[in-house]
Amino acid sequence: MTTMAEGYENDYVKYSLQDMDNTETELNSLVSSWRSGDADYFTRTAEEMNEMWPVLYQSLLVKRNAAWMPRLEEYLATEPVEFVITGVMHMHGPDGLLRQLEDLGCTVEQLR
Repeated sequence: MTTMAEGYENDYVKYSLQDMDNTETELNSLVSSWRSGDADYFTRTAEEMNEMWPVLYQSLLVKRNAAWMPRLEEYLATEPVEFVITGVMHMHGPDGLLRQLEDLGCTVEQLR
């Protein structure tokens, strides 16, 4: 697996600390969006991250997702059913795992 933000540790810290005054509001929005199944919120957040911090976006999401996809493809091709846990930001957006699974021909359905 790839490492998180290797070579861009300072940028990762800056990204993590940006807008600290709004941390509680942002966390509440994140939890509320997750609970309500608001996939658009996470897609927008991923797109904003890509615009503001493209190197981190590539390192934290795109490269890690690409590294996981071969394993996910293996899981889909074999029995038994596998349970995979990942952070929600890896799921949505143009480079998200859900999009990549759809590109493989998988049917992706949001459950509520």
